[in-house]
Amino acid sequence: MTILVICLAVPPGTLNIDINAPAPKLVLIDYSSEQALCQQLSQPEDCLPYLDSESVSWIDVQGLGSQDTLSRLGQVFDIHPLALEDIVNAPQRPKVEIYADQLLLITQ
Repeated sequence: MTILVICLAVPPGTLNIDINAPAPKLVLIDYSSEQALCQQLSQPEDCLPYLDSESVSWIDVQGLGSQDTLSRLGQVFDIHPLALEDIVNAPQRPKVEIYADQLLLITQ
């Protein structure tokens, strides 16, 4: 019996997107002591005005089915490529990764 194993190597930081995963839906939650806002965003760059505001902003990413959208989120938030790869390749084991100016915490 002959067994053939083919291994396709990809470089570290490559986003392996599940073709069955739903397209990302981006929801902004922005709040301060004076107001609260919850709205759906059409593209990752819509987050930019909130990055330097005095309010607290959360981006809820619902779905991992678009390499383009996730790569653009990585650019907007300057997410390390290896951290972004870990985020996309779910499920992950619980772990902590420390980068120069970022901390990635994966829990269950």
